[in-house]
Amino acid sequence: MAQNQIYTGMGNFSLVVAGTPKRLLNVEPMEFELAGDAESVSSTKWVDGVLQNAGTGRSSETWSLTLGVEAINWTVWQLTLGEFAETTANYLFPKMKYDTIPEAPHEITDADIGANADVLAVFVEDGRTLTKVAAVGDVDATGEFAVTTGAGSKLTFDASDEGKLVGYRVLKTLPTIETIGVEENFTSIGNLEFNGVGYGDTENVHVKIPQMAAAGLPSVSFSEVTKFDLEYTISVAAGQRRPFTLGKIPKNS
Repeated sequence: MAQNQIYTGMGNFSLVVAGTPKRLLNVEPMEFELAGDAESVSSTKWVDGVLQNAGTGRSSETWSLTLGVEAINWTVWQLTLGEFAETTANYLFPKMKYDTIPEAPHEITDADIGANADVLAVFVEDGRTLTKVAAVGDVDATGEFAVTTGAGSKLTFDASDEGKLVGYRVLKTLPTIETIGVEENFTSIGNLEFNGVGYGDTENVHVKIPQMAAAGLPSVSFSEVTKFDLEYTISVAAGQRRPFTLGKIPKNS
């Protein structure tokens, strides 16, 4: 026979990632659901010719924790993908920019072009893609433009397009940023220690789960707000008799 137990609440949480050194991840207030399934076994005996239940006991328990967040921040992205962010140098970031083609010489100077000639452009009014030509001297028809890289990097347009609003994409180089999925060497997020405080009217409840691991990919639901659910399986840590512990915490502690 299966028995279900579900505890829900709202609280602040911190996650400690096992390893050397340990790492601390802080998560903004979110919903949580601690759910358990217990399998029970029973024994019977004959009493005065009637088969009766003699006793019942639990044979196994399984527990899971689901964290629900309304927005994915950088911490949640790491938890979602199961790996820590790493440092990446010279990251190319595609950035859209907008400007009006000026009078002669019909140039838009932009240091973000730098050494990267992979610039794309469109007319904002109708969304038509402009045609990129090899050199400034080749710009001789409407909708054409050229890219000059290096010092004094710029875009040069045809005179017939003067005054038109254009949008263009540059690949901006960011010297050093944190990334996920870029670097070949990375650190996986394995077992987590969960510490949460569920809010109550007169007291709060500290929920500690010494050992848990991601159960799979997150799910997303849409109602009044968009919510992302992260599910974890819980195991009994060494020296523990239950997969979690609870503590009654005074309200102002």
